[in-house]
Amino acid sequence: MTTLRDVANAYRVYSDEEASVSDNDVVLDEEATASDTDEEIIVVPTRPETPVLPARHAACTTFTLPNGETRTGYSVYDNIYWLGECKYADGSTYYGDWMNGKRHGLGKIVERNGYMYYGWWENDLRHGQGEANYPDGSTYDGDWKCDKKYGIGRMTRSDGTSYECEWINDKRV
Repeated sequence: MTTLRDVANAYRVYSDEEASVSDNDVVLDEEATASDTDEEIIVVPTRPETPVLPARHAACTTFTLPNGETRTGYSVYDNIYWLGECKYADGSTYYGDWMNGKRHGLGKIVERNGYMYYGWWENDLRHGQGEANYPDGSTYDGDWKCDKKYGIGRMTRSDGTSYECEWINDKRV
């Protein structure tokens, strides 16, 4: 069931800034509300296939799925495109873009164990440029493909040692 909320995170760009916003930019204004009907607010895409839509086409909603996920944010066209926050039943939280019910676009996930990934998603998988911070203090900054390190990336261990190399299916080459 979808319920309207008074406040949720929204993406706001003013008409005089539109020309400077690229497909990879998002501008977050935590003070935007569902009651804002100003034509100047637009939902900014993070992938070319996501259309730019005036906020009047976006509905601020909160809904809970049968698996325990709770989503809060702006949905467009019955949740085909969605921007906001998802709290999973396991305690993880995802903030970012969705398309057709899957993480798709720019997003950040924070898991209960301390793992954090910020970067690009495609069809619910890490895909494109992204950075992962692991619970042991190590980090990876580089390319991902189908949820695995793939391409050029830099791994930095918690002791400060780092190496940049090519990765294929999560393995150094």
